[in-house]
Order: sequence, then C-alpha cells, then structure tokens
Amino acid sequence: MTSKWTILLLALFSFNAFAEQGFFRLDDPSIPAAVRAAADSVYRLEVPDDESHLPKVVIDMETEAKKYQKKWDDDSLEASQLRFCQRTNLRYCPIFDAVGKGTAFLVENDRQIFSVLHNFNDFFGVQIQKQDLIDRNEIRKVIRNIPIPMLMTRNDESLAFTSKDNTALMDLFNPDTRLFDVKFGNNAFMFKLSDLVSLNVASAMPDRPLKIATRLPEVGDVVYGLGYPRKTKDRHSTFGTEDSDGKQIWVSKGHVISTAEWARRIDPDMPPLVKLAYDAYMIMTDFDVEHGDSGGPILNEQGEVVGVIQAMYPDLTTPHQILSGGLKIFSEPKLNKLWDMFQ
Repeated sequence: MTSKWTILLLALFSFNAFAEQGFFRLDDPSIPAAVRAAADSVYRLEVPDDESHLPKVVIDMETEAKKYQKKWDDDSLEASQLRFCQRTNLRYCPIFDAVGKGTAFLVENDRQIFSVLHNFNDFFGVQIQKQDLIDRNEIRKVIRNIPIPMLMTRNDESLAFTSKDNTALMDLFNPDTRLFDVKFGNNAFMFKLSDLVSLNVASAMPDRPLKIATRLPEVGDVVYGLGYPRKTKDRHSTFGTEDSDGKQIWVSKGHVISTAEWARRIDPDMPPLVKLAYDAYMIMTDFDVEHGDSGGPILNEQGEVVGVIQAMYPDLTTPHQILSGGLKIFSEPKLNKLWDMFQ
C-alpha cells in the first residue's frame, strides 16, 4: 500500500518539476490551446531607446528644429523620430540611436494595451525633466496628452500598430518622478510594483482582446508567460530546453510561488513592508523570463490574464535559475494606494 508520505513526496516532486527553465514554441503539445490562441493579441513592442538609456540629443522643436532638418538620411531612425515629433507637435524631441524591445498585449477591449513603464520611461523622462515637472498631478496631466512613438508587430510579423498611422496615449501609470530619471534609465525604478501601464489607442485594434481572470491566482496554480525574449544561448546548454531565437513569441511555463518562498530564494533580508506589498499586489512565478518579455501577459490555463511580466530575478538557491515577477492588480484605485505607500 502506498503511504501518505509517498503520495506527498510524489506531489511535491510533480509540483517542483513543472517549472522548466527555457522557452517553448507555441505549437509545443504541452501548451494549452487557450494559451496558444492568446498569442494572437500579444505583440512585440519597439520604442526608440538605447542601452545607455540616454538620447543622443534632445531637440527643442520651437527653436532648434531647422538645425536638424537635413542632418540625417530620410530613411534613418533619427529622421523618423524627428518626423514623429513634427507630426505630433511635440515640444521636446528625444532622438535615440536604437530601438528598445519589449512586449505588450491587447486586453479587455479593442483599444486598451497593457505593458510596463520601463519600456517607455526614457522617452517620458525627457518630457518630465525638460518641462521641470515635479507635481504628480501635473506629470499625469502632461504625459496623458503626449503621443507615444512606438511600433507593435504580431508573431507573424504583420503590423499591429504604428504611431505613423495610429495614436497611443498613456492612461494608467505611476507619475512618481523617481521613475522617469533618464540618467539612471531602468535602474531608477525604486520599486517594481510601480511598473504597470495602460495605453489607449485611437483606432480600434482588430485582434481579440484578452480577458482578465476573475479569480486571483493562488500558490501552486499553473501559469504561462508569453513574450518576445531576446536571443539566448545558455538555456539549452544548461537545462536542455530550447533557447529563444530573439524573433518570435515564446512561452514560459511554471507555477505561482508564495512571496515567502520567493523572498527566501531572492532576498532573505527583504523589509517587511515591501514583502507585504509584494504579497498583496504581485504574482511570483518560477517560470523562465528574459529581457524583452517585459510587459507580456501571465496567463492561466484558460488563457486569461492573471498578471503582467515585470521583472526577472536570479534564484540565489539554484544556480542559473531565473524567477519572474509580475503585477496581479489592475484596479486604478488600488494601484494609487500602492504608489502612495512608497512615496
């Protein structure tokens, strides 16, 4: 007869074995059909940026635009950014050398996009600094009226959104000035709980919006992450699973872990207030993520959104293992309460 301890050990083994470091293709038989279907509304996001998180120049369009009119070739990234600023009547135009990549997705209705602030903070940091904005309400008012230069493509490489043909405005975001310091780029974030953004697009998107789950995830729930991670080289050699090719959408799979377990494996000295906030607002998972996944949805087996991927954390207890974290609260009043907690 099988003892209760054997059953418990088998259960624990199955629980821990589910999380697989590495990435899975959409057509992998272990991926539920509802999760595969959700990928149609998950996009590769591209926004002007640079690894230094510093623009090469910020142009005051009222006084300096003519000086830069013929500086760059018409088909260059710099020229396209300048044209965007002219088309949208943007006063301060940051020009970046490259494009930063992340993930975004359509949710709840055909005009609402979810992603994370650190995909946009360098662009908006320029606006805040140049206009000397220091009041939260003032920041919110200004940023909500600034069109965002961005491009979104689907997994089949078709265009989902381009700021040349459509307009996206920031709706829900944390207006804390510490989050928009271009000098520090992504590292300026004092707290990852601040990272969720909601964008409103002017013209309706044709794809099927994802649904937010009515039940919050619990410890042990199976979850999946969808995103566009950058190309990796170490997953296969370390774990035997696939590496991301840096081009298509990839699926990560694992389960929800408790805040206490996450803290034990990431930061045993985490302050109690921070741990409390993480427990209330965050979903911690043991599935794999990589740069580029930021802003992607965390889904349950029904393909419903239970969180938004925000960060990756090295697991101090297991060499090479990556843990992920995301936000599981999307209510504006609750998020404002959270943001005020860390002022």
